[in-house]
Amino acid sequence: MKAVSVSQIEWDEGGEDWVVWKFPEKNIAWGSKLIVGEYQVAALFTGHGLFSKRLKMHDYFSKPGEYLISPNGIPLLVKAFSEAVSKTHLHCTAIYCSTKEHTYALRIHTGDSFGQAYVHAEADMQCKFKIIEAEKFLKNVVADHKNTSNDKALGYLDKSLGDELFRQHPPYGWEPKQMIPLVEIWQNTGIELLSLKFENYKQFGGGASA
Repeated sequence: MKAVSVSQIEWDEGGEDWVVWKFPEKNIAWGSKLIVGEYQVAALFTGHGLFSKRLKMHDYFSKPGEYLISPNGIPLLVKAFSEAVSKTHLHCTAIYCSTKEHTYALRIHTGDSFGQAYVHAEADMQCKFKIIEAEKFLKNVVADHKNTSNDKALGYLDKSLGDELFRQHPPYGWEPKQMIPLVEIWQNTGIELLSLKFENYKQFGGGASA
């Protein structure tokens, strides 16, 4: 099948509550326009192969507007792959993230073990957050862990929220594995935690694990 070469990159799919969106095509023609909307940032990545452990982030677009995909417009990617200039298109991935305030709610399920004992916990969670350092978020969450879809990005948040649930409600006599408050952990990845509450907490287990 012949590769498709696109001439315009724009976040035009997904819901308004999405945190991350990946442009579906990887063949980008020279002279293409990359469009960044309000409350959006975008970046170009390479290393999206099956066996790559992480992505490499190159050029970053932080302000709303239209950007031309040219040697001068994407200097970091051109510096890394100078031979790309002689080709008709680039093979890279454009990934966007949203910088507006998000409200996220779900039933958190998590578990922890200590010796031969295992405890499962769950609670209704609601939080508000905002990505305030998008470049750091794209590098530390998206690129380092290949969280290139909205579902994968939310999965990263879910894991952190599960750890925080056990930090706030450690099983009796246990030291929680995660002692640092979530607000500090997220701050280090570019996320500002605006509010967080857990309700209807339930805990199960505590006996010998299988």
